[in-house]
Amino acid sequence: MIESTDQIDMVRESRLRPLDPRKAAGTNAGSIEAFERLLRESQEDPASFWEQVASELDWIKPWDSVRKGGFENLQYFSGGISNVCLNLLDRLVIELLQDRILDLVKPIFEIADPQLMNIQVRVVVERNFGNA
Repeated sequence: MIESTDQIDMVRESRLRPLDPRKAAGTNAGSIEAFERLLRESQEDPASFWEQVASELDWIKPWDSVRKGGFENLQYFSGGISNVCLNLLDRLVIELLQDRILDLVKPIFEIADPQLMNIQVRVVVERNFGNA
């Protein structure tokens, strides 16, 4: 096992490798500058950064603390319960198929107000296909 001080030195010595701008444009960050800003935020205030990231996911039970423990026993989101399948797979499937599902279900409803129809259809989709 590597000593704790060796692990910390390894983290301190890590460097950001330059990324091809064309590849960077295809990432969630969108640019090298945006990624560097996110990296800085994560280093300056890790608890707030990861709390913001985690708030984008669905939680069955919210976490008690964002981060606790030390380097050798670090815990993130302790006390929280999440559904990995919902957050990784179901959410993606719903996102990709939601418009198609809405197109299939809309003819069933005969509601004069289009905005109200969209609300009703979304309720049906959410009840039958998960959280849209």
